[in-house]
Amino acid sequence: MVAGLSVTSLPAINVEAADSWSEVTSVISNSDFESDLSSGWSCDIDWNNVGDTWTKSSGMANNTSMVFHYYATSDTSISLYQTISLGAGTYKFSIDAEGYADTIDLYLGDEHSSNNQNTAWDTWNTIYSNELTIDEDTDVKLELLLSLSAEQWGDIDDIKLYKKDEASVFTEIESMPPNVYA
Repeated sequence: MVAGLSVTSLPAINVEAADSWSEVTSVISNSDFESDLSSGWSCDIDWNNVGDTWTKSSGMANNTSMVFHYYATSDTSISLYQTISLGAGTYKFSIDAEGYADTIDLYLGDEHSSNNQNTAWDTWNTIYSNELTIDEDTDVKLELLLSLSAEQWGDIDDIKLYKKDEASVFTEIESMPPNVYA
């Protein structure tokens, strides 16, 4: 024992694991826009204020597949949405976006997050929705609402749904007997 140092027994410590998420595949239709926009998505677009939208091969270094592209000729909004079926659990989704938008609002059921989008061409950000917890199997609306000023443009791709894994609790230290250092 070290002079003047006394060690007592420590209680057990329970530690909850950090949140972990698993991607849920095959729930969002055409989540990567590899098919035409009409495949899986409903759209609300004011064509008087939108110069063009399309799904196309991007030709970008950081995303070489198909994307949803938009260009606003004047102030407007674009809504892309679909209804998905989910089981009980906690969910969130993400999108990859580049370009400009006043806001990109992400809706998952009643949960809403608002994000600014201002990046250069071919500079992608991943944006996450807020979490939604549901207690039983249900249909949920997943929506992207873009608020655009005149001449804003951008691309969206790779929409991914995640489900929170069950938290595990484990005992890190059961106990430490007294006089360990004796």
